Amino acid sequence: MKTLVRIGVLLCFFALFGETIQAKKFTREHTYRASDSDSKNTSRQIASDQIRAQLLREIGVYLVAKQKFTTSASEKEFSETIESIAAGIVEMKILAEKWDGEVFWLKAEMTVDPDDVERKLKAIREEERKKQERENKRIAELENRVEAMERANRRTYEPPSYNNNYSKKEKAYQYKEPIETVGWLEYAYSKTAPLQFALGVCGRVGGYARVKTDVNFSDGNNRVFNFNIVDDAGLSKVDFNDKKYYRFAVTGGLMVRLFEWCYLYGGAGYGKYGAAYKITDDEKTYYCPDFKKGLEVEGGMILKLGIVSLSVGYNTLLRGSNSQRFSDVSVGIGLIGHSD
Repeated sequence: MKTLVRIGVLLCFFALFGETIQAKKFTREHTYRASDSDSKNTSRQIASDQIRAQLLREIGVYLVAKQKFTTSASEKEFSETIESIAAGIVEMKILAEKWDGEVFWLKAEMTVDPDDVERKLKAIREEERKKQERENKRIAELENRVEAMERANRRTYEPPSYNNNYSKKEKAYQYKEPIETVGWLEYAYSKTAPLQFALGVCGRVGGYARVKTDVNFSDGNNRVFNFNIVDDAGLSKVDFNDKKYYRFAVTGGLMVRLFEWCYLYGGAGYGKYGAAYKITDDEKTYYCPDFKKGLEVEGGMILKLGIVSLSVGYNTLLRGSNSQRFSDVSVGIGLIGHSD
């Protein structure tokens, strides 16, 4: 932008005063003393660069002083602007040179034609303008593309600005964020089933599956017999202080997103339960007077804390009257996985 402003100032300068400036030649001599590492060619190049810089500086000062032109920039800055532009459009002609092995002498001139300078400056300005237009167009296309992508990701409906006659439900839909789908893996614990594993997936609605078991009879090395001991001799062999649980269940059901951080679940499945007491004269036999199996139902709540979940649940094994039903409470901790 600063370059365009300076070029514009120069064009105005030449348009207003170009007819009063005649083509002028600038001639200058320069001597360069070579160092020990310089050859004739390097000395010529260095001398040419130095005399070119001197001539361009002199041209800039001359054009500013000739027209007594006043700009918002300082005179020094305006002169440097002319020098930098003239360096690309004004050619230098070598008139004479001399080399004696130690000193390189050079004589050169530059000719400035205001009309020619103006034409070249116009070409530069036009190229800069087209370049800026291309850049602006590219930026606008990128902004439109980003906006379209954001709109698609939000999956919103944007009504025309001239029509505001939408119901509250429709307006709410416009700004509704999509429901995120999460995956859920949990370990849970209860008194009778210290090993519980659950896996689920839920967006607004989802599902889960759960397995529950104990640690006492899961290896198959202990036997549980469902029988009743009716005589005193048999009961005397039962150690009622050594109590274990026989527990196994497979359940599944639905999950519902209540809030972004809260989910409810409920389901049913098949379950087994029995309180078993050790028989003292047989290491592998347990007395299980009230073994239950059948339909098991459950429900609970899951709290989502970032990638961690905490849960609490209640389950009951249905069998006969309410007084005969087995119930249990479990707590769990798990990991939450978010969909991309």
